[in-house]
Amino acid sequence: MTAPYRYKIYKIAKRNSDKKRTIAHPSKELKFIQREITEYLTDKLPVHECAFAYKKGSSIKTNAQVHLHTKYLLKMDFENFFPSITPRLFFSKLRLANIDLTADDKVLLENILFFKSKRNSNLRLSIGAPSSPLISNFVMYFWDIEVQEICSKIGVNYTRYADDLT
Repeated sequence: MTAPYRYKIYKIAKRNSDKKRTIAHPSKELKFIQREITEYLTDKLPVHECAFAYKKGSSIKTNAQVHLHTKYLLKMDFENFFPSITPRLFFSKLRLANIDLTADDKVLLENILFFKSKRNSNLRLSIGAPSSPLISNFVMYFWDIEVQEICSKIGVNYTRYADDLT
């Protein structure tokens, strides 16, 4: 299957940094298929209520409003968030959510939803694919449950906006 290679790959400058971010933009045809799969999966994959990115009615502003009247604020982010998400991680979270896939389904999804930057590289989630936001929010679902439980026990507000933890 050639889908993992059907991406236009380019770099853009990161905000407030000299570093570059790699964007992997899927071909028109692949993007269409990814959108269809995303639409199908949207109601099937859980996303925690503390996740504010990529959800209708949510924004960076609504995320920040949760912390508006707090005395202290700690903000952290994951490095290489989307590219760190692999098919193996995605499928392990599907199992935790009691979503079973056949071996053929897995091969199809990993080839359509993940990309390879080079022939010998591993499949990973792309910054630029329409399916990546839903997959990333879903993969973080169980993390969000754990962190939310810990934070609520000590009276701390927890939110996540993509890879930014607040």
